Amino acid sequence: MNKIQSTEFIFDAGHGEGFCIGNIIKYAQRYGKKEGRNKEDLLKILHYAVILLGHEMPSTNYTEIHNNGNKD
Repeated sequence: MNKIQSTEFIFDAGHGEGFCIGNIIKYAQRYGKKEGRNKEDLLKILHYAVILLGHEMPSTNYTEIHNNGNKD
């Protein structure tokens, strides 16, 4: 049986961007309210942002992002 991540299924169905943005908003609004300043909420914000970035820029590596795409 092939296992697929639910986020991959959601992206394949065309709803990935909204799913990630919705989760980023959810955890950003929850930060500081549920269990105080919970680092888990911050990590989930980053998690969904990285997933979204990976789908928006699949062939981009860290150096290109860090240099803002400049080749210099």
